[in-house]
This record gives sequence, structure tokens and C-alpha cells, in this order.
Amino acid sequence: MFVILLNQNLIRGMKDSIVVTMIGAETISFIKIWIEAPVGVIFVLSYYKLCNIMTTEQAFRLIVLSFLTFFALVVFLIFPNQDLLHPSSDIINYYIILYPHLKWFIVLYSKWSLVLFYVFGELWPVITFFLLFWQLANKITTTDEAKRFYTLFNLFGQTNLLFSGSLLMYFTSDTHILTNLFDVNSTKNDITIKSITILVLVSGVVCILLNKIIENKIIKPNLITQNKKNETLKLGIWESIKMTLSSRYLGKICVLMICYSVSVNLIEGLWMSTTKELYPSTSEFMNYQGKVLFATGIAALLFSFFGNIIIVRFGWYVATLLTPLSIFIAGGGFFLLIISKNYLVEIFTYSTTEILLVIVLFGALQNIVSKGIKYAMFDSTKEMLYIPLNSELKTKGKAAVDILGAKLGKFSGASVQALAFILAPSASYQDLSFILTISFAITCFIWLIVLNRMSNSYYKLCSLSQN
Repeated sequence: MFVILLNQNLIRGMKDSIVVTMIGAETISFIKIWIEAPVGVIFVLSYYKLCNIMTTEQAFRLIVLSFLTFFALVVFLIFPNQDLLHPSSDIINYYIILYPHLKWFIVLYSKWSLVLFYVFGELWPVITFFLLFWQLANKITTTDEAKRFYTLFNLFGQTNLLFSGSLLMYFTSDTHILTNLFDVNSTKNDITIKSITILVLVSGVVCILLNKIIENKIIKPNLITQNKKNETLKLGIWESIKMTLSSRYLGKICVLMICYSVSVNLIEGLWMSTTKELYPSTSEFMNYQGKVLFATGIAALLFSFFGNIIIVRFGWYVATLLTPLSIFIAGGGFFLLIISKNYLVEIFTYSTTEILLVIVLFGALQNIVSKGIKYAMFDSTKEMLYIPLNSELKTKGKAAVDILGAKLGKFSGASVQALAFILAPSASYQDLSFILTISFAITCFIWLIVLNRMSNSYYKLCSLSQN
């Protein structure tokens, strides 16, 4: 968990900084709709096939190795040759003038390698952490054990936020331990991105080795003791999809995932666009991301500590309820500041820069609180929902819910923003703030309703499995 999440946050710091500063925060919604969502669907179908021809542990290692290979190719081969591989700015500007309503699609094409890096960076946590890691944990953990240990898993795993945040701040400094490995003519941005990628590759190799050790030392001995084989799953692709779609229980989990993704996505673009005004360069933006990650790590550790107590004393429902309530309160405050930005300047006679600083700080605060409680509480309580299910639903059903659910959520949230930017190419995120606020409030309301119904199904299923 630690090395997977370490990579998640290092990659997040890179991909967000690269896209926001080198392309524009407005393109994030287009990437999630037109590229990330289809790639997520393709992965689920491919994963169904993999599970039929190899064990889940073998699929784990193959997928992680594929990610690492891709990151290495993009950063060390494609990035240095962008001028040769990307179209010229003159051609791009010509087509933007010719087709103004397709402006952001043209911009994506002009920086296609950066877009691909962002997409695979987005897929890393969803695939390797939400799906592969938790699938492995659910395979060797009982419901009773999960109540005691899952928040403790997070307590240990989320300490990586402190490390990843510190590493991002360190490697965005002028000099660091890897500086001498690169050409003296390399820019600061190039050195930073390549240095962090080296850390990602090393951490990824450790992840693969640990997975192999777990399979050999824990899973295989348990199977021998129980006189079983580590079998592959036999349902075909369409049978798996049909099984998943026909399960109302999985459907409710999927809605919870969608609501979380939509609520976060509606805030993300606006917050990053505002942050870019204060930190315009890639290194500055990444350094700021490192500070936010470090603070998020502290919040996650605090929430994990109290989360274990809450689950044990008050139960699953109360623990799960904390995530939507926290996101609603923190996110609502951020949207309120954005909408009232001009009024605040007039009322308090502050400069625009001072108000912008306050908004960015509050945006960071909502991100810290929302992500901290999500990592500590939402992830653990969501994974507990899969434990009473059978093997097929735990693996293929989980794949559909975790991958497609998260991507559908991002797709839905991004659609609102992308449609507005298509209809009004010159619009800014500030212009969309009211629409985003209404969409955010509706999403949180739906989240709370479905969560209440999910609790009834979960407790009922747990009772049946124990009997």
C-alpha cells in the first residue's frame, strides 16, 4: 500500500502540474471525458480477459510493469523530443481561429504526449490501488479482521503523503541529490520531472517484488493448507458485465463512487485554475502540490486514528457518512468564496491578489480535509462492502465498480464543464462557478440518500454471510 500510494502522489504532483501549467486547467475536463473514460472501459474489458488466463497476482504484476514501462518511455524518450512529435504552434493557432468551438480539442492534440501522461497518471491509483491492492487485501481478510485492521492499513499507508509531499518539495528545489545525473543544459522542469520519475520506477519495482513475496509466503501456503488451487476466474467478458450490471448491491456501490468522483471533479478544475494564477511555472506549481500533499498526510493520519475508533464504536454507517458531510461543508465554503470574490474585494478593500491568496488557501484546505478523510475513511468502509460477496463479484464486479464507477463520476463532472467551454470557448472557470456550485450541492444530496440505502443492504448481507 505504501509504495503504490507513494507513486500515486508523486505522479499526481507531476501530471497536474504539467497539464495545468503547460496546457491549461480547462483541458482537464476534456481529457477525462474523451480519453480517460474510454481507456478505463478498455482496461476493464482487458482485465476480465486477464483474469481468465492468469491468477490475479500475476495480473497485478503485469499491469504494474506496464505502467512503469509507459512512464519511463514518455518521460525519457517522448518528452525530450516534443518539438519533433508535436505539431507547430502556428498550425494549432490557425485551426483554433478556424474552428473556435473546437479550441480545447485542438489544444489537446497539440500536446498529445502530455495528455497521455495525465491519463495514465489518473489510471494508476484507480487500477493499482482501488482495484489491485484492495482485491489482494480482500482476498486474505475476513469481515471481522477488516473492521479492526483496514483503517490501520490506511494509517500506515497514508504516511506516504508526508514522504511524497516532502519529496516533491525537495526535488523542485534548485539542487538535489540527482541533479548531477542530467545534462547541464537541462531546464529545471526537465530535471524535476525526470528525477521524480526515477523515484516512481524504483518504488514500482519494490511493489512488484512485494506482491511476489505475498503470493509465495501467504497466499500459496494458505491454499496448500486448504487443499485448493489459485484458480483463474472462468466467466467470460459479457457474462461478467451482465453479472455486474444485474447486481443492485454493486450498483449502489457504483453510485457512491460516482458521487465522490463528481463532487471532487467539480472542485478540482476551478481550484487548479485559481492556483495557477499564483504559481504559473511547473516547478512552482509542483512545489505547492507537495506542500498540500504533506498537509493532507497529516490530516489522513489524524482521520485514520480516529476512524478506527469510530468504526469499532459507532459502526460502518456513521464512519461512511463522514466523507460526504466533510466534502459538502469544505467544498461549499470554497464555492461560496469563489462566487463572492468580487464582493469581498469591495467590502474589505483587499487587493485582488490578497483575495486570490485567501481563495487558494481555502481551496487547499478543502482538498486537505476532503482527501484526508476520503483516504482514511471512505476507502476502508467502501472496501468492507466487497468482503461478503462471492469470488467473481469480489474481482470482476469490483473491477467494474472501481474503474467504471470512478470514470463515470469524472465523466459526469467533466461533462458539465466541457459543454460550457465548447459553447463558450472564451469562458473561464470563474464564469462557471454558479453552475458548478448547484451541480455540487445536488451530487452531495444524492450521495447521502444512496448511502442510507446502501447501509441497509450491507448489514443484511453481512448477517446472511455470517449465518
